Amino acid sequence: MDLSVTGHPPSFRLMNDDDDAPRSDPPQGQDRTKSGGSPLVYYGIGCAALALLAAIGFVAALQWGLKRGKSGLAHLEHTAASLETHAARAAAELAISRHSDLELLSADDATGALTFRNRKTREMGTISYQDAAQDKFAVLPGTAVFKPGEKVTLPSWVPAFPGLETREGTFRTVTNGRETVRLNAISTQPVDAIADFYTKHLEEVGLSPTGRQQQTAGAFATRMLQARDAQRSITISVTRKEKDEPTTVVLAIESPVAKR
Repeated sequence: MDLSVTGHPPSFRLMNDDDDAPRSDPPQGQDRTKSGGSPLVYYGIGCAALALLAAIGFVAALQWGLKRGKSGLAHLEHTAASLETHAARAAAELAISRHSDLELLSADDATGALTFRNRKTREMGTISYQDAAQDKFAVLPGTAVFKPGEKVTLPSWVPAFPGLETREGTFRTVTNGRETVRLNAISTQPVDAIADFYTKHLEEVGLSPTGRQQQTAGAFATRMLQARDAQRSITISVTRKEKDEPTTVVLAIESPVAKR
């Protein structure tokens, strides 16, 4: 029996665990070193992009927060100022309410002041909230405003025509020892009756006429008188526009302050 073996003898090699996995060789002619990049590169690029977007979002949110913060701070400051003003006004109004001879006319938060009037003298005054709260009331010298229908006491040398009714715009002021009185009034009497009354009176008190005017046109009638001396002056205007309307009487008086 021929036990000889022909051909090449069998070859043997040792294998490790990695050798169990199948291998795929790159196509012929392709260099293994030129295959796709590492996944770590793409991961790094993605993280950088996310970080950039987060930074942009943070800046935008910060700007929005700052704007809201400024607006909120301004609102809080305005609210605090309003509360302080209201408290000051309340203290001032409480102080003036303790004076029975004073009448509160108005309160102005913009200027922080009260306007009031003396019930007896009819003089008006203005005082700050702070001074009022400290009871520092001081009436401005000689300013008095009269309401419609309110009685007005004229200087002793000027009589009031009987039945005159005071209208809005009547006032009295005193400056440097001299007083100015403006009386706006209406009457049911005709123009001539009122004008003649004052013409006669001005002659009796020694005032020299300085001007007279008269105009009539249908139902319309007006007369104006002016008189003065060294210390006193008066202008009187009497007008009726329509037959059924009341007669308007305006007296403008200036003289040294006199007792009434």
